[in-house]
Amino acid sequence: MHHDYSETLEGFSHFLERNPDLCFVARDGEKIIGAVLGSHDGRRGFINHMAVSSEYRKKGIGRMLIHNVIESLKSVGIRKILIFVLKNSPDAQAFWKNLGFSKEDIIDIHSLVV
Repeated sequence: MHHDYSETLEGFSHFLERNPDLCFVARDGEKIIGAVLGSHDGRRGFINHMAVSSEYRKKGIGRMLIHNVIESLKSVGIRKILIFVLKNSPDAQAFWKNLGFSKEDIIDIHSLVV
């Protein structure tokens, strides 16, 4: 079985080292209840992953995490931010739409796992 490097501890650590000012966690005491991983290529910003524990959803935590990434990207001159959202996830589609993100129908996503 082939594992995606980005899903390994080494891959995750590498991502955090490259993007320390664009990754945030939300905590309840010592418990991590949400996290967001952001990045940019110098031209476009990306929200690579975002998750909030199910029992903490609908409390503004995701919105706060995304606000932090957006402000950090703006501070380095990034003005367009992209997020990949699964088509079969209506809750996620609604979340991003409510934050002002609009669906782009001008590209197709192609991937290669090596």
